[in-house]
Amino acid sequence: MTEKNLELMKKDRDRCSRIRLVVTDLDGTFLNKKSDISPRNLRAVQALRDAGLEFAVCTGRRYEDAIRVLEKGRLCCAMVAMNGAALYDIHGNTLRQHSLTGSQAAEIVRRIMPWRDKLLIQIIAGDKVYVMSREEVLQKFFSAYVMPEEGQKEEREALLASYVRVTEKELPSIEETFYKVEIMSEDEELICRIREPLGQVKGISIGASFATNWEITSEKASKGAGLTDFAELHGYGLCQVMAMGDGDNDRTMLSLPLGWSVSMGNGTEYIKGLAHVITGTNEEDGFAQAVEALLECRRALASDKAGWPGTGPFLVDNRGK
Repeated sequence: MTEKNLELMKKDRDRCSRIRLVVTDLDGTFLNKKSDISPRNLRAVQALRDAGLEFAVCTGRRYEDAIRVLEKGRLCCAMVAMNGAALYDIHGNTLRQHSLTGSQAAEIVRRIMPWRDKLLIQIIAGDKVYVMSREEVLQKFFSAYVMPEEGQKEEREALLASYVRVTEKELPSIEETFYKVEIMSEDEELICRIREPLGQVKGISIGASFATNWEITSEKASKGAGLTDFAELHGYGLCQVMAMGDGDNDRTMLSLPLGWSVSMGNGTEYIKGLAHVITGTNEEDGFAQAVEALLECRRALASDKAGWPGTGPFLVDNRGK
């Protein structure tokens, strides 16, 4: 693999000077393994804003779940949520959305019913999360994967209590906007096996944050499409965007013609191969490392320009004379 360390970013002043928007995935990227934002990452966001750059999140989480995590760090920002199914401004107002139809949601569920006893199925519709699963599967998965830390027990129980249990027969009666269906199992082999029947449903996009899940949205919704929409709505060209991620659902985002695409050190090999540069892991504050490299490059460029002698509005480079 070609060397892709952050020194490449520090040396490319032209690309760094164009960046106006920095976008990050949450889980495995901006958040540590405890789903917290480190102090260094928070300082990096403030440094971006102090430099006049915009910060936004692009996540597979629904808005309500993502904002809960961000607010713990007293952080407020615009968001591309549910893998591009909905875009929100910094105040939480919906800017654009792409939803599944009720029949698509029902078809997705029907395709995986042969394995339902081993699966946790979450359906995000409106502002609710509907769950189709055996209770012991739900409890076990959350305890092992979603909120495994002992200190998260109270938060875990509150989140589980907020879920609405639903059956396959009750699904057609839900009169809500269907944003995303998420299918999870600790059996990674099973997750791989159900990819083929899911792929037979028309008009959907399938991605994953982890090896233990599939995240299904409208074919018009992906992180790549969501980020493109967001940039367009805010007047940014994609060459003015730096984006960071680590997993399969970041693929469509990092494959865009961005100013900089950044893989975390804990990213998949595919994502590392796709990205322009590779930063540290989420446990090493890789987000902050990349931001610091970007801002260091921009400061160096500004310092050089400030040192150029000039007349009127024009700068003349006499350093080689």
